[in-house]
Amino acid sequence: MQERLIQSRGTKPRRGAVLQCEHCGKAFYSAPGQVARRRYCSRGCRNAAIVNTQRKACVRCGREFADVPSVAKKWCSWDCYDADRQPRKTCKRCGAPLKLSKRTYCSHECMTLGRMNQAQKPCEVCGALMVVRPYEASTKRFCSRACLNASKRISGPGARVKRGDGYMAVYYPTHPDASRQGLILEHRLVAEQKYGRRILPDEHVHHLNGVRDDNRPENLEVIAAGEHGRVSTQMGVAKRRSMREKLAEYERRFGPLT
Repeated sequence: MQERLIQSRGTKPRRGAVLQCEHCGKAFYSAPGQVARRRYCSRGCRNAAIVNTQRKACVRCGREFADVPSVAKKWCSWDCYDADRQPRKTCKRCGAPLKLSKRTYCSHECMTLGRMNQAQKPCEVCGALMVVRPYEASTKRFCSRACLNASKRISGPGARVKRGDGYMAVYYPTHPDASRQGLILEHRLVAEQKYGRRILPDEHVHHLNGVRDDNRPENLEVIAAGEHGRVSTQMGVAKRRSMREKLAEYERRFGPLT
């Protein structure tokens, strides 16, 4: 064996030596410059000798596994550890039992919602739940650009489309007040059905509760353009005054905002 390891390779003879691995006892050839410091035949034997692994039995299932003295494990796997511990750890957000001990959330969705203080909201087109941040609760309406484009696509007569300003529009191309796209504001159409006549161009339809997409007949009132501007201004002033009063009450009870 030693002769075969030291035999020449081509015309140049080998000048190293044959050593014996200190871990597995296997004979191996070492180059001349490594004879003094080479102790193991491979990196695997070196790591095994340094780590000094030991065979232990799992305290739950009894299966043997490799362990190192510095770690001192008792279980062969996370499943055995999870089944043997009491009480079971639960998700920080939804309370579902966790399978792995190092986890805080049961899923990536719970982790996103829990860490960033986010909520869920259904898409207005496909109905899929989407993650929304606190400042997106009133503005984010679609889960993807495809759903956004689908909301702008008019499927046929009677299709409802929500405009960017918050008003609802209906596809009614035969109406005399319809736009070039064949759309008419839904609150004006509902007001015509309520009063039984056509709403003139110089007349405005006012939402009593201030919600632009709440087009119930009892929430709509036909008023003049100037009166509509005055009423809208009064509602805005009252809303801002109410917000200032609520802020003053909060600061009185809990102190000023920092």
